[in-house]
Amino acid sequence: MASGDVDSELSITDRDRACLRFEGEEYLDQPRLGEDCERNLIQLCLEPKKYGAELFSSTLVGNLLAGYNSALARARQRDSRLRLRLRIEDKAAALHALRWEWLYDPHRSDALGASHEIALSRYMNLSEPSRPAITQKPRLLIALANPSDLAVRRLPAMDREQALEALKKTLVPLENQVDWEVLQGPVTPSALSVRLLEGEFHILHLQAHGLRSTSSACLVLEDEDGKSALVDEESLSQLFAGIRSLRLVTLISCHSAEQTQDDDPFSGLGQGLVRRGIPAVVAMRQAISFGAAARFCDRFYGNLARSGCVDAAVNEARNQLLISREKSEFGTPVVYTRLTNGLLWEVRQPEPKPKISSSDSKIDWEGLVDAVKKDDLLPFLGPGLWRGLLPSRSEIAKKWIGDYGEEFPTDVLTELSAVAQVLEARVAGRPREKLLRLLASELIQRQKQVEPDLERLCDSSLSEIVTYIASRHFARVPQDSHRLLAELRLSTYMTTNPDGFMTEALRWAGREPVRKRCLSQGELPNLEAHQTYMALRGTPAQPLVFHLYGSDEKPASMVLTEDDHLDFLRSLAHGDTELPEELRRKLTDSMLLFLGYDVRRLDCRVLLRGLVADLKKGARNRIAVLQVDPEAKAGSDELASYMENCCEVLNIKVFSGSVQNFLVALRDRLPRR
Repeated sequence: MASGDVDSELSITDRDRACLRFEGEEYLDQPRLGEDCERNLIQLCLEPKKYGAELFSSTLVGNLLAGYNSALARARQRDSRLRLRLRIEDKAAALHALRWEWLYDPHRSDALGASHEIALSRYMNLSEPSRPAITQKPRLLIALANPSDLAVRRLPAMDREQALEALKKTLVPLENQVDWEVLQGPVTPSALSVRLLEGEFHILHLQAHGLRSTSSACLVLEDEDGKSALVDEESLSQLFAGIRSLRLVTLISCHSAEQTQDDDPFSGLGQGLVRRGIPAVVAMRQAISFGAAARFCDRFYGNLARSGCVDAAVNEARNQLLISREKSEFGTPVVYTRLTNGLLWEVRQPEPKPKISSSDSKIDWEGLVDAVKKDDLLPFLGPGLWRGLLPSRSEIAKKWIGDYGEEFPTDVLTELSAVAQVLEARVAGRPREKLLRLLASELIQRQKQVEPDLERLCDSSLSEIVTYIASRHFARVPQDSHRLLAELRLSTYMTTNPDGFMTEALRWAGREPVRKRCLSQGELPNLEAHQTYMALRGTPAQPLVFHLYGSDEKPASMVLTEDDHLDFLRSLAHGDTELPEELRRKLTDSMLLFLGYDVRRLDCRVLLRGLVADLKKGARNRIAVLQVDPEAKAGSDELASYMENCCEVLNIKVFSGSVQNFLVALRDRLPRR
């Protein structure tokens, strides 16, 4: 994980004694994990959300909850993750049987085991030191066991070719980051052990059926004739004796993460490998479908290759299951680790290769600095600026889907505009007002650890809450994206976000901003009003913050649903909605800066399509800088090509990094005032 991530450990020493520690702080309290709690959880076993909420409220009580909230708030302020290691001591070993991956924070509507903000793992403590992170290119061995006599054991056959093709599809784009090999012939215990020793592999991907009896578990591998060979816990552990290169074993096997003895936390197939000394093991808590396994592996290995952090990669992969048709299986994968930082190997990121016809995507920092000095830079602010302050659009969509219920259409899972469209059409959900209430509530939850009296504003509007916390927040967080933008002293800021953070950041910086939104002809009652609107312009002392997609000051103006976006495009094309003349001039003359956008989202595509006519009026080869989040790297090439096609007069430069990283890099190159 990144060095700025917040590292925490929840240590449960008994059913009624626990401690949460992070960065020198310690929070002690008494969880309620007795027999009554277990009985309640057993009754909720088929309801992951209710089970997770009950387990959360029974575990994170009093000071423990305060510590968790403080740690999460600190991670958000840093725009980083919270690593949460669950450490269950021997005296409470039976608690390993609980479904901790289902932990659900009801206040934030967030499943901890599938959260983008958290990396949840089960920490297994041993006296001997863990193996260090490797520095060379990782080597992966793939072993797929499919005995010919599975039908005798009433087990479904695995399509080995189909499983291998799915893995290859995942691994081919990662060829510069991971070397991989497939174990040929029958997957016998002997063949597996010999190849691991000879090949010095760092990762083993072992896919096989798992069987569970009353007091033991075993894997179904193959014998020399290709028939079933049952390998129990002890034999599986012995198979890895003396293999020092391994850093990770992934067991795509049913029941491979189940604890088989209540008083032994290392009992079970996966847990036994941790005792053998392997730093991290990913195993399956229960039966897992082939579809869920393929989806999990696709996301898991992609993230692992790019970050080297096993806990974060598992969380991201569980998230992929949660938002898919296999969402009931999201808590099946479990990560056991002996690593305090989650890092398996040091990653050397390959240089990004955006598909841009312009000669070089390297950022011209000197030109950017010059544009700032001359007030010749026009920034467009997208949803990515919310990171650390408010939930992402995907997180909002996921929450609304959860609130709606099981009947929600599964083809619109993470597109907020589509989810909002369904809410408006089917349940008269007033999605704009619903969005603003959600943002206000989330802002209170995320800031109350540093603003203790914020709860009293629970009935206030988003604008009121933003105004209340703004000055202290910007003073406290020097790398907040809005503050960094305000310090650039530009005259105009274009935003597609409805909130007032940019306006308040400018006020905090000692300027007198003018906040306006895009108006249609119907909102300009006479010629004088039209002339006043068209004459809008900002200055460095009195900058203009222009809300292209409406603002929270008038919820009805917000462009949110799919129909809203289409109507906005149509209105611009027909001249029913106009931009002030100074804004149009800046569009055609200035260097453009796009921050916090994702090409896969409708709001980004509509923004670019809506600006095409004006962009084409400008000089050819004018610079446009495009910030792309590395986590959405898959979309960077697509976005660059998309911009190139619809805005061909622009010379597009791509910055791969977060909004904050870009703005800090720009600030550090500007002369100090």
